[in-house]
Amino acid sequence: MRRFARDPSRTFRRVGGVKDLRVNTRIISATNRDLKQAIKEGKFRNDLYYRLQVIPVYLPPLRERKEDIPLLANHFIAMFNKEFKKNVRSISPEVEKLLQRYSWPGNVRELKNIIERAMLLEAEEELLPEHLPPEITGSEEEILPHEGPATIDELYPITLKEMERLVIEKTLNETGQNKSQAAKILGISRQTLREKVKQYRIE
Repeated sequence: MRRFARDPSRTFRRVGGVKDLRVNTRIISATNRDLKQAIKEGKFRNDLYYRLQVIPVYLPPLRERKEDIPLLANHFIAMFNKEFKKNVRSISPEVEKLLQRYSWPGNVRELKNIIERAMLLEAEEELLPEHLPPEITGSEEEILPHEGPATIDELYPITLKEMERLVIEKTLNETGQNKSQAAKILGISRQTLREKVKQYRIE
């Protein structure tokens, strides 16, 4: 929910101040909470709500506007093509169906992260179902080859350290051994990445 507020006088007074100050600004605020309910619960100021309540704009969650998913996916592809120096052209029809079938609890940010992950780890010109995580493809159950409780070896065919080494190695390869860019993608500092490279003896 975004709200636009406009004060015709364009003046304000600092807390404790005695002088009115003139400004030329517009306030745009956003929230994912029900502010009327928050007011009833004493968690949001009533007077502030009515100052902001000028032109409310309701932005529905991604699961309620699935027609936007292909447009957003292609926007993120174009963005990450520039960042990762790739040449991914589009998503396949199968991927489009899978993306539109998913409920998107993380909204647009989750879609962005999934496109980023797919483009980082794959080098195809088109994003395919195998480039997506199991929560999107619905293949999580395929991990278990038989009925009954899975063994540790079936659930985790490699150790966590081995998985970390593989992800770091692949990220470095995808970024042309650019440690700054790789560290940014992995969400760690450059110093931590250097230590991991040394620890795992990554060439």
